[in-house]
Amino acid sequence: MVLNRCCRVRIWDIFQWLLFFLFGFITRNLLDFMGLGSQQSDCTPCNHLTDCDELLPHDIHVQLREPFKPQTTQELIVYDYFNTSSVMKISADDPKTGLHGPRKSDIRDALHQALILHNTGRRSQWQLKYLINGYQRYDPLRGEEYIFDLELERDKKVDEEQREVYRLHIVKPYSPAQLVDEKRVRENERLTHIIVPVTLLNPRLKQFLKNFENLCSIIREDVYLLLVLFINRTNGSQSKIALVKEQTLSISRRYHNAHISILQTRKQYSRSLGIELGVKQLPNASLMFFCTVDVDILPSFLFRCQQNALLSRQVYYPIVFAQYDPKIVQTYSKKYDYKDLYSINRHTGHWAHYRFDMACMFAEDYRSVGGLNLQLNGWGREDVDLYKKYIPSSLQILRAPDPGLILTYNTKPCRTSLSADQFRMCQESQAESHGSRQQLARALLDHGNKY
Repeated sequence: MVLNRCCRVRIWDIFQWLLFFLFGFITRNLLDFMGLGSQQSDCTPCNHLTDCDELLPHDIHVQLREPFKPQTTQELIVYDYFNTSSVMKISADDPKTGLHGPRKSDIRDALHQALILHNTGRRSQWQLKYLINGYQRYDPLRGEEYIFDLELERDKKVDEEQREVYRLHIVKPYSPAQLVDEKRVRENERLTHIIVPVTLLNPRLKQFLKNFENLCSIIREDVYLLLVLFINRTNGSQSKIALVKEQTLSISRRYHNAHISILQTRKQYSRSLGIELGVKQLPNASLMFFCTVDVDILPSFLFRCQQNALLSRQVYYPIVFAQYDPKIVQTYSKKYDYKDLYSINRHTGHWAHYRFDMACMFAEDYRSVGGLNLQLNGWGREDVDLYKKYIPSSLQILRAPDPGLILTYNTKPCRTSLSADQFRMCQESQAESHGSRQQLARALLDHGNKY
């Protein structure tokens, strides 16, 4: 009885399986007959790149690697700079704001995803030790873009070097992040050549050399300073030249990492000519920083110059922080609004987004676009012209606020020999550099009777 029951149950199971198979076979053939059956690919009929092709993973990755390419200077998407405590951007009234709220959460999430991508497939895992630099911008073609300079710490179980610095470049295309680029950062791997054209009459030259000496006393890496001195009959006294040489020689003797050279010319002063003469002294593989004597260079800037200027790939145009008139700041600001004149906030200065005279690039990239136009000489014309040459080139431009460059306030008047447009722009930049709107309003109210 038990055996017969088991046999009947097994026969019934086999019969059910045959029914299901027959039903599936009939259904599939019926769908094929009606033209609704499965195809090998929805994109098979496509004879060229179509919407369905663009959804393939490899095509998405290619699109992510191609950022928006500006056609004019106005179209360039500027990065915001941030660190662990603050954000610096040129589009806000306050040049430096605290890192908090949803933006802090967004950056934390992007950093978390970057570390996951970095650790994927690695034998040992890395953890964040310190955020050195951060850049963020929104690219309309591929989403939110981040560049992180990170000091990472390896899993302590691994018997290898425990800490290294990496640069991680990720994109969040409003979906999981994609690792665009990754490289191990080796500090002090490049020598930065600072080129400064100047006349002996410039009162800032002595102070600039003192600041350069202070820079060399803080950092360990080698720095090369090339002064292009313009000497003529009105300012070319041998005593002044001797004082400059004595000061530079004293710095070189005191600090082994300070390398200073002086190139003299008796031609009429021209900043573009001074830069061009300086570049001619350097080979193609040289990393250069075009600078002026009005700028104080902080140690953190050199690292960003070295990492953001990439040979045959990218040039770096930092946006300097321009100080307001110290007299106006100290008179019409409360003391607790600023720690000192070198603190970055809306009371002490603003981001000089209209200046393009300071830039980091390799000599080969400079020469590849034709360099500065020596026929243009005026208020920033030659600098803007060089900047525009990079727009249509194959080189990318990284432009962002840099807290390591402080443009000191000066009262140099606009030359009457400038064209009408140049004279107007010069006056507008000087008006913007006097003080904030609140400070100038208080000054106007304080001196209302005079107006």
